[in-house]
Amino acid sequence: ELKFAESDLIRKANEENNRKRRELDDKICDLKYSIDRYVKDIDIANREITKAEESIKCSEMELQVVRDLWKSTNDMQFDENEEVCQMCGQRLPQDKVATLISEFDERKAKTLSDITERGNRLKSLVDTEKDRIEKLKKSLSELEQDKSKDEEKLSQYEQQLSELPQSIDISDTEEYKAIQSQISDKEAAMKQMNNADAIRQELRDKKSDLQSQLTEVNTQIA
Repeated sequence: ELKFAESDLIRKANEENNRKRRELDDKICDLKYSIDRYVKDIDIANREITKAEESIKCSEMELQVVRDLWKSTNDMQFDENEEVCQMCGQRLPQDKVATLISEFDERKAKTLSDITERGNRLKSLVDTEKDRIEKLKKSLSELEQDKSKDEEKLSQYEQQLSELPQSIDISDTEEYKAIQSQISDKEAAMKQMNNADAIRQELRDKKSDLQSQLTEVNTQIA
């Protein structure tokens, strides 16, 4: 019964230890999965930031070309040579010249409007990408902070797991010592009983031997 109590005590102690180890293993596994997801999300965010920065760079280069084109177009003036007939060399009538100037101004205004619209689209694209980068960087910062927190927790759990033994030694506990003491007392008592039985058997053997000797003596006397 005491041996059973000892085994049960060891079993319960190891069951509790194994339960703690399983809990820590589960937490470690979950954190490793979470950290892996953060690593992937951080990589995606960094690549998106790089793409957005490259898009801004290209758009700003194109925007500079558009600005230069708008300036050169805006500087264009009506060519006075257009006021002279290419066939006869005579000056065109004033109303014809006025029409040519008006048409030139309309074409110039339309070209400037198209260039301005193109420039505005590029500027809007640049502003959108800048806003996107700002949001991505904010998200990236949060991801890195969350990842650091999980890495800190992971380190703590791994340390706790390393401090838990594979099996529990309960030999220093008071309950185990008490059971061991009872077992020792029982074994000592049983040993004493065994010794007493041996002595009794020895005495019985001696008694039997003496009785045999006595019988033999009596026979000789008779």
